[in-house]
Amino acid sequence: MKYNVAVFAYDFCHQKTYDLLVGLQLFGIKKVIVIAAPKVKLNNQIEKKIYQSRDQENVIHPRDICRKLHYDYHVCPHDNIIEIQSYTLKSESNIAIISGARIIKKNIIDLFHYGVINYHPGSLPETSGLDSIYWMIEKNVRPLASAHFIDSKVDAGELIDESSISVNLGDTLEIIKKNLYLAQLKLHNKVCNKIANNEVFETQTIVRPFKNSSMTKEQKELSLKKFIDWKKYYSKIN
Repeated sequence: MKYNVAVFAYDFCHQKTYDLLVGLQLFGIKKVIVIAAPKVKLNNQIEKKIYQSRDQENVIHPRDICRKLHYDYHVCPHDNIIEIQSYTLKSESNIAIISGARIIKKNIIDLFHYGVINYHPGSLPETSGLDSIYWMIEKNVRPLASAHFIDSKVDAGELIDESSISVNLGDTLEIIKKNLYLAQLKLHNKVCNKIANNEVFETQTIVRPFKNSSMTKEQKELSLKKFIDWKKYYSKIN
């Protein structure tokens, strides 16, 4: 068994894409292609979540990262199966990692023999969806990040591993978000190690009866009223 990696990314500056590509390189993973989706107009709420997080303007464009790392770079919508299939056949890609994508459809997932890996800033299935941090607080869910093989459902599939974070009473919401992001990078390191050593992924099925919807501004404000109690509870069990 030998893994050849494809990365689903965005065709614009994006912190997570930068960090995941550098992680692959640090583990000596040389055969990588990047399939970068062009920016599209979305509704304002989703657009802000995807395009304006984590100081993207200070990050190197993924095209330039790939040039430095000698990774193949292709600009292509993530639902264009004809082009993606041609890229994966040529590169013999058999596993993929998501650094930035909207919903990946089943016919695209099925192109990768070993599956498509996603990192989620929360426990699955409890915090599925875009507003994971708010659902984490609302449902009093333990603070951790998840790595999983995706399926046709959002934030479902097969769980690979989890990485918990510590919570302190003085932590702001931004600190919690940052630590959850760092937990995702820790999971990426574990995934990269398995890929570099061609190890089998042991997983367990995520049972997800429903996906959380996006929260309104009012719902988020209500959930944040529980933030202090949530921090108190999890700071005691660190």
